[in-house]
This record gives sequence, structure tokens and C-alpha cells, in this order.
Amino acid sequence: MNNSKKICCFALLLASMTCHSMSIEDIYADLKMCSPELIAKEASVMVAEGAIEIEKAKRLPTFSLSASGKKFASESNTVNDSQTDSEMTANVRYTLYSFGKQSANEELRQRKLAIEQLELMSRSKAELKNYLINKVSVEKIQKDIQVLNSIVSLQQKMFERVNRRAKYAFTSETDRNVVYSKLLQNKNQIRENDLKLSVLMSEIDEVACTPTLEQLNLNNIPVEETVIPVDSNDFLNSELAVIEAKLTSKLQEVETVKLSLYPELDLKAEIPVSSDAETDANLGFEFNVSYGNMGQTRSAELKALEAELNALTRELESSSFKRIEELKRLQIKIDTLQNSLINNQKRAVESLEKKLEAKERLFKAGRVSLFELISVYDEFLSEQLKLNSTEAELKSTQINIAANLDFVYR
Repeated sequence: MNNSKKICCFALLLASMTCHSMSIEDIYADLKMCSPELIAKEASVMVAEGAIEIEKAKRLPTFSLSASGKKFASESNTVNDSQTDSEMTANVRYTLYSFGKQSANEELRQRKLAIEQLELMSRSKAELKNYLINKVSVEKIQKDIQVLNSIVSLQQKMFERVNRRAKYAFTSETDRNVVYSKLLQNKNQIRENDLKLSVLMSEIDEVACTPTLEQLNLNNIPVEETVIPVDSNDFLNSELAVIEAKLTSKLQEVETVKLSLYPELDLKAEIPVSSDAETDANLGFEFNVSYGNMGQTRSAELKALEAELNALTRELESSSFKRIEELKRLQIKIDTLQNSLINNQKRAVESLEKKLEAKERLFKAGRVSLFELISVYDEFLSEQLKLNSTEAELKSTQINIAANLDFVYR
């Protein structure tokens, strides 16, 4: 089966686990409730939305009111004989035609808003991925502690037996110390795992502030189907979508800079407000054009933008290729873990479990040495912990594939 079909099969597997009671947007909304980083990013989205409204407001007429006054002394230079001359004028300006500049500025703000929204989604996805992987780590540590406890329980019984035999000189003090050392070593490992578990659980509790998140795992994340092949360059996950949004924003910025050299045609009106105003109302047109620094500033700005465009284009192409290659590598890793490594490790654990039971019986009968029995204990523990790690690695790899596909197929 080729990698494309394998990835599609994985998509169908996730689709079969769909939970219809929530959506991915609901999950992200819950994540934002407890994450300061996501709250701050959402604020950036709101600022970008406000910038659009500000840009749209520039289409409205501008109204201003100005006042001025003067005081003239009389020929006798007395205050009582002084005269005043004051006036108040209302000014209204409205841009009739901006040669596309206003529309271009509004479109640029829309593009910047899209970047902020996609970056929010990308960060939310990263938060969700890390949360799920932490839950896998918690599950793995809990399994390790369970295995270690079972070994410690068996070793404790063996230590008690050896300790009794040592009192009557049936067993050497060295044997007793070896068993005690192994027992202490495994107990210390349990304490270390308990500490790691406490840290991870604390991190998970900070993220999972809602009942939905507390119960969340890869199996109950909702999945949608898409007509776009997820292993093609046409599929853009959130990271690639951010790059593409930046690219289109730069294209719009280039257009905006070019249009900034165009003139503006304004309708301007001045209306005297005070009754003693010396000037009459006037209405007219004003043609504004700015071409500072002989256009050199705008030319340099355009060159810089063109360089950024080329860099973003290469980044999008490279990142898209790497995404597909990463999907292939992850799928190969899953196949290897599922079809060979985990099965082999499970068989090894089962074999060692039987071997351990047999060695314990033989040890009690005095037919095998203490060191031989301890060696089997160590071998069994090592293989079981290795299996726990491999199973956790499989789940983490599945989470990485799902995250690569934004957890949903759009």
C-alpha cells in the first residue's frame, strides 16, 4: 500500500471515531479560556478587526471647527476703547475619488486580519497537540509505575525470604544486600516517576479547565472530510496557511504602495459660523498629490517588499514539500511500530513473564541461584518499560499526524 493510501486510511480511522457532540472550534474555544497566550493572540485579532473599521471610517466626511480672534487697541491706547475681531469657521472635507487607494488600504487590513486569525488557529492547534501528547506521557508513566509496583511487590517477598534465610546462615549477607539494593532502586524509580507525573498532571490541569478538555483524547476529536487530498500541495494546514496569508498580504502591500503615488480628489467646504465673520462660505475641489523624495522612498520600499515576497514564496514551497515528507515519515514510523516492533516486544514480555514464573518456582526449590532470578526480574522489567515507551511513541506519532492535518480535514 502506498503512503497516499495509508494516510487516507488513517483519515478514515479518525473519521470513524468522530464525536458529534462538539466541534474543533468548540475545543479551541475551551483552550482559549485558560491559556494566557491564546487570550493575548485573540486580543491581537480584535485589534486587527478594529483596524479594518478605522480604515472604513476614512471614507466618511471629515468635519472640523476652527476659531480665531484678535484684539486691537484704539488710537488713545485705552482698554475701554479697544476693538476685537474674531471668527469661527466650520470645515468639511470629503474624498470624492482616491484612485483605488482607500479600497487597497481596506483590503490590506483584511489580509492582516486573516494572518492574525490563522496564527490564532495555529497556536491553538499547537496547544492541543502538546496537551494530547502530555496525556500520553501521563498514561505511559502510570503504566511504568504499575509495572514497577508489581516488581517491587515480588522483590519485597523475595527480600523477606532471603532475610529470613540469612538469619540462619542459609543465605549470605551479600545475597541479602543485592536483593535490598534492587528493591531500593526500583522504589526510587517509582518516586521519580511520581514526581514526573505530578509535574505533568499540573501542566494538564492548567490547560484542561473544562469538562470537555478533561475527557479529550485523539479518539473523540471531531473529523470532517475534504475533497482536497491531504498528501498534496493543495492541502494547507494552519502553519502553511499562515505563510500563504502573509504572502497574499505582501502582494496587497505592494499594490497599496504603488497606489499611494496616485492623487486624491477632495470636495472641500468652508462655512463661517459667527455672525461677524468677514469671509463668505465657499465650496470647491482640491486635488492632492504627494511625490516626496522624487519617488525614491517608494521605490526602495517596493524593492524591499519584492524581496520579502520572494522569500515567502520559497518558504511556502519548501514548507509544503516538508509537510508531505513528514507525513510519509510519520506513516512509515507508525507501520514499523504497529506491525513489527510492538508485536515483537509484546511476545518478548509474555515470554519473560513465563520465564520469571518458572525461575521463581525453581528458586524456591533451590534449583537456580538468586542472581539468576534477579537477572530475569531486570530483563522482564526492562522489556515491559520498553513496551510502554513504544506504545506511547505510537500514540504520539498518531497525534503528530493528526496535528499535521489540523486534526480535521477541511
